[in-house]
Amino acid sequence: MRHPCRLLLLIMGLHLPAPAFAQLQTFAIEGFTLGSRVSPEELERFDCIRSRWTGAERECRKKKEWKQVSASTSLFLDPQDRLQLLSQKFDNIPLTEKSAEEVIAAHSKRFNLEPRRVVKQVGADKVMMVVWGNVELKDIDIQTRLATIQGRQSDALLLMDLINDMEKSALDVLPIYEIKGNNGAVWTFYLRSGAPGWAMARIISPGEGTHR
Repeated sequence: MRHPCRLLLLIMGLHLPAPAFAQLQTFAIEGFTLGSRVSPEELERFDCIRSRWTGAERECRKKKEWKQVSASTSLFLDPQDRLQLLSQKFDNIPLTEKSAEEVIAAHSKRFNLEPRRVVKQVGADKVMMVVWGNVELKDIDIQTRLATIQGRQSDALLLMDLINDMEKSALDVLPIYEIKGNNGAVWTFYLRSGAPGWAMARIISPGEGTHR
């Protein structure tokens, strides 16, 4: 098996290139750049549905695998097929805290930006959320948490949690954040004790927000 850091850099590094120095606020995954139009030819690789998020017209999804690792990609597009949000989740990755820190350091150097981070212990597991660019994490209020528990959260909000399970986070009083600002990258590393973990990379240009 590959070293966890090299595996992460191979998978995630190739899909999240650093912006040029003069365009530090431009983020991309798999060549898809925030605000750019996704061509019909590129969208042929995806299955598209109407977006639940009010900030996008539709969501387009695809899934692929590298040996034991699977990757799920979602594009959120406006009516002109311009990219507003992209998320890419990698499952069954042999993550360690050291390998995650090495990946964070490598991409911070490539971005020429210092990350902000949230670190949380969830039982025996550890979660690291790392933010680059002009986005901020704001704790949700009690009304939003109650609405999330009841399954009636606003589709206009940009909400993000640490465990990729919004309702469980709301019930277990784990952190849930509303994303503010525009144009940035957020990575989440979920380190499972004694088992493979997962990682999610997001590039975000939130207008009104999303619950994804």
